[in-house]
Amino acid sequence: KTQEIKAISDRHGTPTFAKDLVSAIKEFLIQDRRGILHAANTGCCSRYDMVLEITKFFNSKIKIIPVNSDYFGLSRTRQRHAAGPVRSRGRVPRPASFGTGPRGLVRDLSANQLANECLSSMFYEMRPWQDALGEYLRTEWPNH
Repeated sequence: KTQEIKAISDRHGTPTFAKDLVSAIKEFLIQDRRGILHAANTGCCSRYDMVLEITKFFNSKIKIIPVNSDYFGLSRTRQRHAAGPVRSRGRVPRPASFGTGPRGLVRDLSANQLANECLSSMFYEMRPWQDALGEYLRTEWPNH
């Protein structure tokens, strides 16, 4: 039987490599900054997108099947918290695009992207999640 992975494709978030988050916090402290820090690798993806990147990295022939959250019995309303809307007491405005998108999905992603733009314009540029994932896979899984 062909191996396959079913991965959620209707929820999106901003994956972040802990090493990159620590680097951002370190820079925040070195510059003696104050306030709320929202730091995440740039870009957004679904679990399906992430699995595709991983299988591509390993040149895997495993079949990846996109599924909706309800396939695993997960409620779509949880998406509202998955990517984490910006809560900054008015320092970073919530974009006009924040709200319910197609099929009832909440588009928090614009808020995360806006927060990252604010972060990078202030003092620190976060790299794309794909680059961070690639580094993680190269360093943590070198013999695969």
